[in-house]
Amino acid sequence: MPQLKRFLYYLLLIPTLLLSSCKKEDIRVFEKSSDERLSEALQRYNDVLTSAPYGWKTIIYPSAGGYAFYFEFKKDGTVTSFSDINLKAAGTPLKSTYRLKALQQPSLLFDTYTYLHLLSDPDGRVNGGNDGEGLLSDFEFMIDSVSTNTIHLKGTVHGSVVQLVSATQADQKSYYDGEVANSFSRTTAYLQTNQNPYLDLDRKLPVAIDIRQKVFTILSLKANGLVEEKSVLFTFTSTGIIFKEPITVGNLTFQELLWDTNEKNYYVLVGGKKIFLKNGSEPVTLVEGGIFENFLLPEGAIDSTNAIPGQSDEFLMAYKEIKKRLLASRYKLTLTFMYFRFNNATTLDLIVGVFQINPTTGNREDFTAVFPYTVKRAANGNTTFSLRAAPSGNAGLIVNEMAPFLDYLTTDTFRFEQQFSGAVGRMGRMNNITRTEFFFTGAIYLLQ
Repeated sequence: MPQLKRFLYYLLLIPTLLLSSCKKEDIRVFEKSSDERLSEALQRYNDVLTSAPYGWKTIIYPSAGGYAFYFEFKKDGTVTSFSDINLKAAGTPLKSTYRLKALQQPSLLFDTYTYLHLLSDPDGRVNGGNDGEGLLSDFEFMIDSVSTNTIHLKGTVHGSVVQLVSATQADQKSYYDGEVANSFSRTTAYLQTNQNPYLDLDRKLPVAIDIRQKVFTILSLKANGLVEEKSVLFTFTSTGIIFKEPITVGNLTFQELLWDTNEKNYYVLVGGKKIFLKNGSEPVTLVEGGIFENFLLPEGAIDSTNAIPGQSDEFLMAYKEIKKRLLASRYKLTLTFMYFRFNNATTLDLIVGVFQINPTTGNREDFTAVFPYTVKRAANGNTTFSLRAAPSGNAGLIVNEMAPFLDYLTTDTFRFEQQFSGAVGRMGRMNNITRTEFFFTGAIYLLQ
């Protein structure tokens, strides 16, 4: 019995011990509060940002293009930036402010206007993006990781992935001394005087350098005779332009276009050998006598400062006569475009765009007229066209006005020549074999 009493005593004592243990204060896992730890983390990040002796560099790839940036952060909360997004940004330092703040996680905010904001500008004329959204880039970033030489960021709105890398003294100098800006401006000038650049590698391989979207393109022929187009994003450096990744054409691989100050020309360096760009007096021919591809003579392509090259005098006379007849017709029409849509190897739809001004409302009203043709192409590439049905609808209303051109198309033999111009891109040229003085050229284009 005494043992039973002692057992009951201890059993009753357990809840008391448990209750007394619950009254003790919780043990603190961290020596500092979460707010204190976060504040210290932000300070560490700021110390890393401001301690880089020559600033930081990065390349941002938004919805289109790729753009180099340079940043120099100061302890007073200011940041100086450069960018190759345009000539001014490449050569003019812009001072603004930044903050490190705790949002969902520690974040870097560029809270006053920097060159980063140009990519997000909703006005498409500023950055070449869509109106209302720009290039879908960010200027507020979550900090994913930080080391002495690298900071990984992710945009809070569009998820832009940014890797800040500590810059070298040469990087800093290339911006402050205007070397990147010089590269930008001399490339612009180079393209103005070299509109048909190409690399001569066994055959002429045309290239294009799109400064606005930062895209380098080179075209070549595959073994089956089809055109292969390769494009890669690039950014400006003090010595020229560097591609996002290497580009391979045949047995040659290169990742930079370098500037030779003596030759005043660009070259690629392959196996220690300089291969300079050359410039053609006319667009480079890729395929002669090949299969026809869709091509467009857009509004303003013939009689404007942005005219597509490769129009013969005979064609221009016919084109101007068509415009004259359309405007003098009962419908008072203005010619806007001619689109050659090859549905397959045997049919062509010549789609002609016109508009008239409504006399009541004063509004522009656009119309299309379709002329259907059968295509017969010989083995040597010589091709003839014949109407597969009488023009009807809008086409029937303007068939007489279009006669100065249609008479050539339905009577003569043509060959298709695919060309490339650095200023225009891929072009399709119709060479008249019957009357060689008549030929015309349009931009190869897929119109729905």
